[in-house]
Amino acid sequence: MLRQELRDLLSDTLLSPRALGRGYFAAEIVRRMVDEHVRGRANWHYLLWTLLMLELWHRTHIDGDGEGARRRAEADVTTTGDGKG
Repeated sequence: MLRQELRDLLSDTLLSPRALGRGYFAAEIVRRMVDEHVRGRANWHYLLWTLLMLELWHRTHIDGDGEGARRRAEADVTTTGDGKG
C-alpha cells in the first residue's frame, strides 16, 4: 500500500520540510527508510505507517489543519464578524 497507492502521500508528507523540520526524528534516517521501502529493499511498512499517522495527527490536532480548526475559524467569523473572537 505505501509502495503504490499511498506512495506520494508518504513521500510528500514525511519528507516535507514541515515534517522533517519538527526535529522529532533524524531526517536522513526517515529519508533512507522511505527510499528503501519504496524501492522494495526493506519492509518498513509498520514504522512508516506509524510515522505517517503521527505527522497527519500532528497537523490536524497541533498545527490546526483539521476540519475542527476550520469550523472554529468559521464560527469565530460568524459570531463576531471579524474572526478575532
